Amino acid sequence: MCYYVVLIQIITGERVGKMKPAELSLIRHYLGKTQEHIARALCVSIKTIQAYEEGRRAITPNCEKQIYLLMALKTRAGRPNQKPCWEIKKCPEEWRIVCPAWEYRAGDLCWFINGTSCGGVFKNTWKDKIHHCRKCEVFGNIIPALIPEAE
Repeated sequence: MCYYVVLIQIITGERVGKMKPAELSLIRHYLGKTQEHIARALCVSIKTIQAYEEGRRAITPNCEKQIYLLMALKTRAGRPNQKPCWEIKKCPEEWRIVCPAWEYRAGDLCWFINGTSCGGVFKNTWKDKIHHCRKCEVFGNIIPALIPEAE
């Protein structure tokens, strides 16, 4: 499957749940990193990255979360005026005051922070959280920078 199709599936929410090997490879290339550099950033071996990208090992939730963060931080640098999630989602004050994304003013990283209250609902696991977040506009804002036609 070509990278462009994979990106469209990520954006539209067709590809939810665990990160797929092609996604890791695509994000690594977007970041301009070798397998060695990504292995170092994720505190895993190069062989682990190779196994992830070849589909011989499932990508762990921790590595998935960290690779998304690296991608978001690179994308964030080019979008300094991005609206925070609580404005995009129009969260009422009673949801914001219990949400760590609001508390730490990290409205573009809400998908990364555990314990956030999106839509007034807390997700108990990374798997549940990322399944929900991958369908969200806030998370989707980190993806379009990968698609040259969208820029």
